[in-house]
Amino acid sequence: MSRCPGSFQSRAHHHAEPLISKLWYSEDPFCWNFLFCSNLLLRTLKCIFICYFDHYATIYIGKMQKPLPDLLKEYDLPIGIFPRDATNYEFNEETRKLTVFIPSICEVGYKDSSVVRFSTTVTGYLEKGKIADIEGMKTKVMIWVKVTCIASTGSKLSFTAGMKKTRDRGAYEVLRDGVGIDKFWSGHNTSKVLYFYELLLLCHCC
Repeated sequence: MSRCPGSFQSRAHHHAEPLISKLWYSEDPFCWNFLFCSNLLLRTLKCIFICYFDHYATIYIGKMQKPLPDLLKEYDLPIGIFPRDATNYEFNEETRKLTVFIPSICEVGYKDSSVVRFSTTVTGYLEKGKIADIEGMKTKVMIWVKVTCIASTGSKLSFTAGMKKTRDRGAYEVLRDGVGIDKFWSGHNTSKVLYFYELLLLCHCC
């Protein structure tokens, strides 16, 4: 739409330009104070807007975090300890708590014939070459047993699941797809089986 000479914009520009010129070239201290305060106000509002935008951009636009495999490499852990589709996670750099979200309960089989089962949420605390206090993961050692810690030492990877089970780290260096299952803890007599297994471990230690 063309701007006609009698439009509101034209009239506003016509009246505002002489006023700005008058303020700029005036020797009246009030005019200079007015211009200074206006400029200061604009700069302050600009800083507030930038800080506000940066804060909420960090929250809503995506937390700009590195891919999970890169985070695991940074802590000297193999990238295959989680299934391929476990791409969404949260990591608190202060407490080092890692929370990994997995689309569905699944099992991952590795080339050393070991199998690890994952719940939809797996948590743990990252240390160099180690993830401790794990919740939501278990592995099969005769029966399904909860994994509480994974530690890497050279070419070996140790799973603490009732007892420490050492495996070849190379088997976990490749991302693998998970196979969906119905339940994380299967069977109605799981607690009894675990109790029996703990008794066997106790006898073995004695």
